[in-house]
Amino acid sequence: MRWIFAQVVFVEADALARDIRLRLEDQRVELPARFVVKVELVTELPADVAGRGFDVHYGSIPTRQSSEEGIEVRLTVIAGTAEQQELCLKKKRINLGRLVEVIDADGRLTRKNDVAFRDDAPAPNPSVSRAHAHIEFDPEKSLFRVFDDRSAHGTTVLRDGSVISVPQGLSKGVALQHGDEIVLGQARLRFEEGCSEAPSA
Repeated sequence: MRWIFAQVVFVEADALARDIRLRLEDQRVELPARFVVKVELVTELPADVAGRGFDVHYGSIPTRQSSEEGIEVRLTVIAGTAEQQELCLKKKRINLGRLVEVIDADGRLTRKNDVAFRDDAPAPNPSVSRAHAHIEFDPEKSLFRVFDDRSAHGTTVLRDGSVISVPQGLSKGVALQHGDEIVLGQARLRFEEGCSEAPSA
């Protein structure tokens, strides 16, 4: 009986942590890239806390030093065919689109894509615009944001079961978190901070 009770408590703790995070996101609070909610259940509370029944602690985890050029990120294509299915980059701006080089009607180079979906590949590649979106490092907040470059089929971010639309044109974009999936039309790629660890399954 005690084992079942303990199991229920831990399931509820996970749900509470998820609910706190979702509530903050619903209120459009911009969470840091490595924001974590931890719920710790204890058998006894200190006397000064017992009246409330809970206590809240705030803290920060030391992060890697980042330069103006940002930190190294891994981008893995998980739906679609790109020139490279996985890339490790350390750049202030990362262009996402179809073709490596985008040429205008006069034959001039207008853009180079770092993640380049192949033009001769089947679906979902045709849903990716030639100049679809870009990821940009925000040195002030030490995080990356994704921007839609007026693509034909839009850009969204998938995070913990939620779908976040990326506004088209001039905007502050959407701040990315480790493990987010970026959807370009119907193509998808995973965003991860750092390249030293093994890629997620």
